[in-house]
Amino acid sequence: MTGLEDPEMRAVVADADCPVIVMHSLDAPVDPDADPEYDDVVAEVLDSLRERLALADTAGIDRDRVIVDPGLGFGKSPAEDFELLARCGEFAALGCPVLVGHSHKSLYGAVGRDADDREHATVAGTALAADRGADIVRVHDVAENRAAVDVAAAVGGSLRDGDGPAEGAENAEGAADPEGAEDPE
Repeated sequence: MTGLEDPEMRAVVADADCPVIVMHSLDAPVDPDADPEYDDVVAEVLDSLRERLALADTAGIDRDRVIVDPGLGFGKSPAEDFELLARCGEFAALGCPVLVGHSHKSLYGAVGRDADDREHATVAGTALAADRGADIVRVHDVAENRAAVDVAAAVGGSLRDGDGPAEGAENAEGAADPEGAEDPE
C-alpha cells in the first residue's frame, strides 16, 4: 500500500492542510496477476489503513482531513470486495469519513453483469454502502445513485427524524451529487 508512504507527500498534505484520501492497495500500480490471500480482508485492510493514519498523524495531518477508502477492486477478489462493502461500517472505527469507490467495477461481473451493464448493480451497491456506513460514494451515474442514498437514509430514519433527504452538492447538470464529484471514468 502506498498511501502516504512517501514522506514528501505527507509534508505537502500537512503544509497544504488539504483533504486527502488514503486508499488501500497492496500494489501500486495494481498487478492484475497478483492474487493476495487474506484471512479476514476487512481486518487486514483496517490494519493497513491504521498504519497509514499513524504516518499521517506523525506528519501533522489532521485526522479530520483524512478520508479512508478500503480499495474495492484493488488486489481483492470479488468475494473480498463484497465483504468490504458488507462491512464498510467497521471502517468508521478509524475516525475518518469512509469512501467506497465501487461504481461499475469488475466485482459486479461476479453477479452476472458485463462491463457495459453495471449501472443497476452499482446503484444497489450504493444503497448498501450508504445503509452500512459509507460517508462518501464515488459513482458515475449521479442522479440514480443519489436516489439510492436518499432511500437508504429514509430507511435509516431520516424522514422519521425530520431531516429529509441526504445532503449533498449538485453537479453541473443540477442532479444531486452524494458527497462528492462525479467521476468521469
